[in-house]
Amino acid sequence: MTVRGWLRAVSSMVVIIGLGTAAPAAADPRPLPDTVWTNARDIPMDHVSHWASLSRNASSVDRPAFWSANLCFSLGENLPQSPESASSTVSSDESGWTAVQVISHWPGDTLVTDQYASTVYRSLRARLDHCFNAVGAQVSVTDLAAGHAATVTLPSQGGKQPQYRLYVAAPPGTGTVTELTVTNAVTGAAGAPWLDVDEQQILRNVAAPICRTAKSSAC
Repeated sequence: MTVRGWLRAVSSMVVIIGLGTAAPAAADPRPLPDTVWTNARDIPMDHVSHWASLSRNASSVDRPAFWSANLCFSLGENLPQSPESASSTVSSDESGWTAVQVISHWPGDTLVTDQYASTVYRSLRARLDHCFNAVGAQVSVTDLAAGHAATVTLPSQGGKQPQYRLYVAAPPGTGTVTELTVTNAVTGAAGAPWLDVDEQQILRNVAAPICRTAKSSAC
């Protein structure tokens, strides 16, 4: 199937951090639909964070900042096409945690655009195996049917152990890759202790809105 009707193609410069560049910008990117964002109640640590809506805080971006790339920088390949991208950040001073979701979508025939999304997904996954940029970082990755989940733990700073919990998926039949990050490293608060979650279910929750929006039968 295709998702050509999901988003109009917009000529814009889009740069994946460390993944390549595209053509010069000609217009502001069109926002992604509100329906693609993960439900706030499905984001880890909601029991203490009471997350605000990601869709209400979303904005289009020219440079989608995937935390997998920022934490574990390495050289990557040039993208064959420019994705339409958006990011949303919600924080909780009460819990000391922040949630960030980045979504990149390639409109068009998903027989082609799924390959673009898969390229970025594999590159982000490979970075976690070679996370040399985060000095002293401890990295663990779990590959699951719906994507991969990773934990990047940095050395203690000011009595706080910075953690990044990453959930990355490229739902089939959507031409889309997304990363949900939950971290205690952004706010100054000490932070509530992490509550273990069903990582496979979180990945399903991240992918489901994208699958529904794209009306993908492959998800």
